[in-house]
Amino acid sequence: MGKYIMPTHPDDKAFAKSLGEYNNIVLLTEKDNPPLELFSSQVDSLGLSTPKIDSDGFIRRIPFKDSLTEKIIEKYNPELLNNIPLENGDLVINYQTPPYKYNSIPFKDIYFDTFDKSKIKDKIVLIGSTTTILHDIFPTPINPSMQMPGVEIHANAIQTILEKKFLQNQSQTSQIITIFALAVLGTLALIFLNIWLGIVLAIIVFFTYYGVAHIAYSNGIILNMIYPPITLLLIYISSILYKYFAEIKQRQYVQNAFGKYLSPNVMKEILKNPHLLHRRGVKKEITIFFSDIVGFTSISELLDPQTLIELINEYLGTMTNIIMKYEGTLDKYVGDAIVAYFGAPINQVDHAKRACHVALEMRAILPQLHKKWKKEGKPLLDFRIGINTGIAIVGNVGSEKRFEYTIMGDEVNLGSRLEGANKEYNTKIMVSEDTYLLVKNYFEFRHLDYLRVKGKREAVRVYELLAHKGQVSETGIKLLKTYNDGINLYLDRNFKEAQEMFKQALQIYPDDGPSKLYLERSDILTNYPPPADWDGIFNMKTK
Repeated sequence: MGKYIMPTHPDDKAFAKSLGEYNNIVLLTEKDNPPLELFSSQVDSLGLSTPKIDSDGFIRRIPFKDSLTEKIIEKYNPELLNNIPLENGDLVINYQTPPYKYNSIPFKDIYFDTFDKSKIKDKIVLIGSTTTILHDIFPTPINPSMQMPGVEIHANAIQTILEKKFLQNQSQTSQIITIFALAVLGTLALIFLNIWLGIVLAIIVFFTYYGVAHIAYSNGIILNMIYPPITLLLIYISSILYKYFAEIKQRQYVQNAFGKYLSPNVMKEILKNPHLLHRRGVKKEITIFFSDIVGFTSISELLDPQTLIELINEYLGTMTNIIMKYEGTLDKYVGDAIVAYFGAPINQVDHAKRACHVALEMRAILPQLHKKWKKEGKPLLDFRIGINTGIAIVGNVGSEKRFEYTIMGDEVNLGSRLEGANKEYNTKIMVSEDTYLLVKNYFEFRHLDYLRVKGKREAVRVYELLAHKGQVSETGIKLLKTYNDGINLYLDRNFKEAQEMFKQALQIYPDDGPSKLYLERSDILTNYPPPADWDGIFNMKTK
């Protein structure tokens, strides 16, 4: 049986004949579906239609070699084919119009020859389908919500060349540099700024990049709009995770290092503001607090180790709780001595006041401990306190593996000396003049001496802290008046009269240590008057 050949329609023959009468026609072809030989044999130019579909489904480029666009430009003006920037052989389409915005003439007007010929005079005319029925429509980035007919995609490609508005994607090297720069900038911002400022900066950087991308697009450069924003997002997430785990680590570090030395309220502030724990020493006004048990060496020799430890632990625990109550910082235990300070690491404008409250409360609770220890058959501990206010160096001291947050300086040493100086006057709480001047309106004091402690050249005025303001007994008021009168006479070199005042003070309160001391001094100076340049300063020979 022979092969059946479909007869050629007369209209097809007429159309093929008309194609051969012109030399400015380019016929569309496809590799797998070429046009009928009846038509292709009549023209000298065939152009491929094989647009590339990107991974997101959009058409942004066409393979340029032997494409319909190339063949049409070749017919129109071959010189336009020079210097066309291609990417791997592809022409990136610079879409100028959204779908269905090119001037078009319906097929019926062509068929019945009812269209205005002037509309196509000296124009490049593309013949193609715009209906959705033939499925020759594709998504494009110029309007993702509306697909564009294939014939208009070719029109945009041709217009890109005619207007020389070429587009080139950012080079791979440039993309790497851009992503690296954004990564560095974003990382530094999110590490060194707080989270909210980091977010604001990241948003600013993103919109700045978007603006730059828009300007670059207008100049024919397509910046990558996927990887840089993803980079910023990943940096933000990474920074959040880094800060989260770093904060957890820092909290654990602070709690392990300082949890036993700081009150809960101070610890909360430190956890909120870790920078308060200066890694380098800073000079800061603080109030230094020293306390030491009287005659502890003799007491320790009378007790077995277990009893001694139980006794000292109860004492230290009770007194430390009072320090914590007033948000002081426990510096260390030196045997039975307590070293603490107020005003660091967090600022406390009333640091001197807090230290004095602690001293009085520690003395006030001691009788309760004595009552308990007496029932238990334990020795009754007593202690002295020295308080000084001044500029000290505060910070972490030690090696990488072992360090402590502590205080250093002459003012610290003075606080220690004042604690020891109590022994000379048989007093319990001695404060420096700097402390006294800050809190004299809140507490009752009496002047003790103009004292030069061992190791210091300058003398300091020292005072005994007695009670809260207005809480001195009537006997105490009488004692203080008499004592102060005696001190004034003593400093005016009226030693004989001073002796009488101190005797009267001892009649009021026979165990008053400072009155006993000044009575003794007055007696000596009466018999052996000091030189004319005597300044009343007492030099401590011991610590």
